[in-house]
Amino acid sequence: MKDLRDSAIDIFLQPGEFYFADEPCCIRTILGSCVAITMWHPRLKIGGMGHCMLPSRKGNSDTLSAKYEDEAMQMFEQQ
Repeated sequence: MKDLRDSAIDIFLQPGEFYFADEPCCIRTILGSCVAITMWHPRLKIGGMGHCMLPSRKGNSDTLSAKYEDEAMQMFEQQ
C-alpha cells in the first residue's frame, strides 16, 4: 500500500501564516510563545493550520491575518 506522505507536498508555516488544503500535504511549524490552530474534516478530507502570534488585533483591517487567532478562525470559516 502506498503511503500518502510520499506524494504529499510539504508546507512549513512561519509565524502569522495560514494554509488550507484539499490535497495530500504535511503542514508543519515550530512554536515558541505562539499558538497553532489545526482543523481537519475526516469525511471531506480537507484541513489546515494557522500559526497565530496574538489573540486579536487592535483596530480594524480590511484583510484577515493568521497572525491573530480570532482572524485565523474567520479564515477557517471561509474555507
